[in-house]
Amino acid sequence: ILDSSCWVLRADPQAGLKIFTHDSGHPLPPDSVLGHLKLFDSDRKPGAPPLCMAYLEHILNVGGDEAPQFHNELVLIYLDA
Repeated sequence: ILDSSCWVLRADPQAGLKIFTHDSGHPLPPDSVLGHLKLFDSDRKPGAPPLCMAYLEHILNVGGDEAPQFHNELVLIYLDA
């Protein structure tokens, strides 16, 4: 899924993000997804929100993940924005 998502993330980052936030019943490990999305955040358009921020908000609010490292990473993204 990660390899196949590259062209979508390049063409339309928000559509590509939906690959990882859509409830498919088979979630990928968040650490793997974050590492993958970070590759595309450096190429985002000015003013566009970081993909990692949107993904972390999703897994924390919708996915219910309570891992402290995800909260910490999201705070760091907010501070950089």
